[in-house]
Amino acid sequence: MPVVGIGHSIGATMLLALAGGDLWLRPPPGESPSPLVVARLPFAQLLLLAPPTGYFPQPFSANAPVSVWVGANDTLTPPAQAERLAELLAPPADVHVVPGADHFSFLHVAPPVPRQESAELAPGFLAELTATLVAATVLAVSSPPTRIRLATDADIPALQAVGIAADRRFLAVGLPEYADGTTIPTDAAQRAIARGDLWVAERSGVVGWILLGRVGGECCIGQVSVDPAFGRAGIGTTLLRHALTVARRRGEGSVVLSTEANVPWNGPWYEREGFRRIPEDALSGPLAEVLAAQRADLPADKRAERIAMRWVAEAGER
Repeated sequence: MPVVGIGHSIGATMLLALAGGDLWLRPPPGESPSPLVVARLPFAQLLLLAPPTGYFPQPFSANAPVSVWVGANDTLTPPAQAERLAELLAPPADVHVVPGADHFSFLHVAPPVPRQESAELAPGFLAELTATLVAATVLAVSSPPTRIRLATDADIPALQAVGIAADRRFLAVGLPEYADGTTIPTDAAQRAIARGDLWVAERSGVVGWILLGRVGGECCIGQVSVDPAFGRAGIGTTLLRHALTVARRRGEGSVVLSTEANVPWNGPWYEREGFRRIPEDALSGPLAEVLAAQRADLPADKRAERIAMRWVAEAGER
C-alpha cells in the first residue's frame, strides 16, 4: 500500500532516515561517530514540516519526492536548513518558505512554550498546505506500487524499449553517442535471465531494469535503465539497492561499474549510493580493458569523463 509520510520537526527527520538518509547523531564521550541504523520504508511522498536537517552531513537519495515547509521566522529550524536539504537530496527537495510562520505554526495546538509575536500565518497558507497533502495522498493511492522481480524472456521487448528511451536523456548532456537507438541485445538479455542476473521494475508494465554481470572475477553492474516518464520517483535507486542486496547475499565483497563522471544520474548518483571512483593508476586487468574499449568509442575530449567506480561491502555484510 503506498504511504505518504508527514512529519513535523524531529518526526520529519526520522521520516528522512526511513526514506534513505543516513542519520548521524552526536556520539557519547569516547565513542566514534557512526550513522544510526534504521529500517527503510517505501514512501510515495514525503511532506516535511520544519525538519531539523543537521543530522544529514552527506548527500543522499530519498526513495520518494520530498516537499519541505518551513516558517520564515523559524529560529529553531530556519529556512537555511531546508535549503541545505534541497542541496543534499537527489532529486532536490521542493522547499516552501511560509511568511510569518515560526517553528510551531504548523501545529493545530501549539506547545506551552514562548512564541514569537510575529508568528502569524500568511493568508491562504493552510489552504495551500492542505491542497498539497490531498494531492500527494491521491497520487499515492492512485499510483501502483513498484515491484522488483526477476525478468523473464517475455519482458525483453519491453525492457529494450525502456533502455532506448532512457538513453535519449544523454542528448541533453551532449552525449549523443549513448543515444544511438541500441540497447541490450536479445541474446545477452536471455543469458542474463537464465543466470538470474536481470531484474525489472514493474508498475502496470516494465518501467526499469538492472543487469548484473562479472568483469574478471568481480561482480559488476552492467546497466540501469528507467523509463524517463517514471523518472524522479526513486525507481533507479530501488533497483540499484536491490542489486547490491543480492550481491551481499551472494557473498560478493565488491561491485564495480563504468559510468560518466559528471552526468547527474551517473557518477554523482552512484557516489551517493556508496560507490567510489577507482584511481587511474589502480585500474588493471579486465576492468581496465573494458573501460579502454568504451573510451575508444567516444570523442577524444570526452574520454576522460568515462570512469570506473567500486562499491565495497562493509565488514559483516559479506
